[in-house]
Parts: sequence; structure tokens; C-alpha cells
Amino acid sequence: MSGLSLAPLSVVELYYGREFSSYILLEDGYHGLTDATVAILLSLVLRVLNRRSRKFPWGLYNAESLVLMFTSILIAYYSLQALIGSVNSEPEVPKWTSIITSVGALISLGTYLTERKYNWLQLARSDIAHSKLDVTLSRLSKIEILL
Repeated sequence: MSGLSLAPLSVVELYYGREFSSYILLEDGYHGLTDATVAILLSLVLRVLNRRSRKFPWGLYNAESLVLMFTSILIAYYSLQALIGSVNSEPEVPKWTSIITSVGALISLGTYLTERKYNWLQLARSDIAHSKLDVTLSRLSKIEILL
């Protein structure tokens, strides 16, 4: 559910990020699209990741780690690109765009609250920590836009 709700929100963030040259909205949009893609992919393959076979006696759970590592590399790339691009610009971003980051924070908070009951799974514990960080960063993004 978080993946399906984050995808359109991220497209909106990317649109307004480009429209107002807001690197914080662009970055949050890229982050949200990456999170949505990973959430959707992991929900589809979660059964396969935990399946054991002769070739993978402990299951394919490490595939999830590879997906998260690839996602982290993408986020780092887009973050660096946004940082370099933001050095020479001072965009005028309307304050109402901070609502968009608040919606993202609410989705992440909902993910956190839902996944707490699965904290015995490493995947859930990782995503719980990720959701907490997302809520914090979304709040900081909102403050930055308002300032």
C-alpha cells in the first residue's frame, strides 16, 4: 500500500520540483519513487525471498539486501546531483508545497505503525528504521520549504 500511494505523490513532487526549481522536492520525489519501487517489488517477491532451495539453503533473503544496496546507490547519486545543482541557485518555492512533504511523512508514519507488529523480521526492522528516518527528513524538508 505504501508503494502504491508513494508513486503518484512522488510524481507530483517531481513535477513541482521542476516547476519551481526546488531541489528538496526533486530529491524527495526521487526518494519516494525509489521507495515505492522497492516496496512494490519486495511485496511481490517476499515469498520467493524466504523460499529455501538446495542452491540457497538459507533462502534468497540476501537478494533483498542487494535491492536495498542498489536503491541506496541511486539515492546517493540523485542527492549528489541535487547538491551540485543547488549550489548556484536560489529558487522561489511556494510555501504550500510543504504540504506535499507532509503527505509523504504521513505515508511513512502509516508504514511504520503497520510494520511494528512484524518487527521479528529483519526486513520489517530495516523498513521501520527507514520509515522513522523518512518521517524526520520529511519534517525537516517542510521546515526548509517554509523558511
